[in-house]
Amino acid sequence: DLNTTKYFSSLRVTKLGDWLPELFGASSDALQILDHIHKSLGETVTLSMPNGIHMQLITVITGTFPISLSFQQGAKLPLFTTGIGIAQLATRNDEEIAKAVKRANRRATSAQHRVNLDELMIDVEATRTKGYFEAYNRVVPDTGAIAMALPGVSSESALVVAVGGLSDRIKKNEAKIIKEMRQAIRHYKSD
Repeated sequence: DLNTTKYFSSLRVTKLGDWLPELFGASSDALQILDHIHKSLGETVTLSMPNGIHMQLITVITGTFPISLSFQQGAKLPLFTTGIGIAQLATRNDEEIAKAVKRANRRATSAQHRVNLDELMIDVEATRTKGYFEAYNRVVPDTGAIAMALPGVSSESALVVAVGGLSDRIKKNEAKIIKEMRQAIRHYKSD
């Protein structure tokens, strides 16, 4: 704006980060799968990757419902207490998980921030058995998410797809969400 000397960026600026998901191992096919899941379910869909003791959201497609889960792309969420984190940890071997917990517990500033390895491994084993982890009221009250790791990348950098929204809606549609995610991931594996 010439009168105020303020700069207003064009809409092209919003496209600057579009290359980031591919940098982290997410092919354009994976992003198309996220879009497919989002269109079929209408819920918020995320693609995340591990980043130290966090999971970082590298792609977020916000749901179409009037009340939808909303996160910023780039946001970091806890690795050990979220659905996306537990789904990612389930791709690692037990020794890698124990080392990560030990590292996190050394950094913990209080007893409540310490990770209980035995409790964590119960969730990890359940995830390995079912192929997904469902989490309710963990990050935001009254919300839920179902998370699945994508195959084909090393365990420490495995990407995770999650569908999240209001806990009542996610719980009611859990079977449909899991079916849709599995179909999309099978498609991802076959490419």
